[in-house]
Amino acid sequence: MVADGKLLFKNKCSSCHKVNRKFIGPSMEGVTARRSPEWIMNMILNPE
Repeated sequence: MVADGKLLFKNKCSSCHKVNRKFIGPSMEGVTARRSPEWIMNMILNPE
């Protein structure tokens, strides 16, 4: 599952998000402290 998630992040998210710094989108670092699991899942499934 980790390998699948890493590939998904690389293909769908990494063009705008970096793990430890702001890029086009906000950094992913600390996202679980800032947002609920439901919010995170909704943004992954419905990014618009």
